[in-house]
Amino acid sequence: MKIVNPQYKKNDLLKSASLVLAGIVAPLFIVLIVKVVGYSEVIEEILKALVVIFVLNNFSSLTKRIKNTALFALSFGLSESLFYLNYACQLNSIDIFWQRIILTIPMHIITALVILFSALKNKKTIILGIIVSLMIHLAFNAFVATAF
Repeated sequence: MKIVNPQYKKNDLLKSASLVLAGIVAPLFIVLIVKVVGYSEVIEEILKALVVIFVLNNFSSLTKRIKNTALFALSFGLSESLFYLNYACQLNSIDIFWQRIILTIPMHIITALVILFSALKNKKTIILGIIVSLMIHLAFNAFVATAF
């Protein structure tokens, strides 16, 4: 039977909670940055890469790395989607909000995991993950712009 130090579990829990908080708060800062420089997709994917580097440096097991990367992306996607709730209410159409929730959150999780998997063996290959996730994000935005 393996004995786990309770302090170790507590540290992991605090790190995971900080990732959720970062995911919730990050869209607020991204909006400000994008107003200055534009290119929201690029900014978002670079942020995800920074989170992946944090995850790689702070969690040793593959399962924890996957869960925490997905947890950040989930909270990020949910927070970003909440920005559209006001817009949906102004248009008197809550459908826009639900479409954002159903489509955007999985896209953010997928792109974050693409970055994570690209960097698992060698952190230098993270740039490949950023490029692939950026292409996925741009394709997603193009699809959403034409479909809805």
